[in-house]
Amino acid sequence: MQLRRQNSITDLEITWAGVESGDLDSPTVDNPEIRRKYGFSPREDWQEVSYRLSQALHKLRYITPLEKEIVPYVMAFRAEHQTTNKIIEALAARVTELENILQVRLTGQPAADKAAIN
Repeated sequence: MQLRRQNSITDLEITWAGVESGDLDSPTVDNPEIRRKYGFSPREDWQEVSYRLSQALHKLRYITPLEKEIVPYVMAFRAEHQTTNKIIEALAARVTELENILQVRLTGQPAADKAAIN
């Protein structure tokens, strides 16, 4: 948070370091039952968030000028990679659908589920 306030890091660099949406939100939730028992109610994923923030803080404290310079390119690559993966998944689903249609037309029986066979 201090690095962010000093404007020495950008939101893109924070994302690059591994901080996920919601990680910087409140570490507690409003759960009266847990609050009565422990005095506070931490969010369910507090350990994972704590680990991610710890790792991200380490990356951001020791980011080199070269890393800082290439962060936008790395993030653009990650976005393109995610888009490519979504396209591949959609194509795979369509191929499976077409295989089923072809199987039914050829044999009158639906194709066996590949996942069930493996």
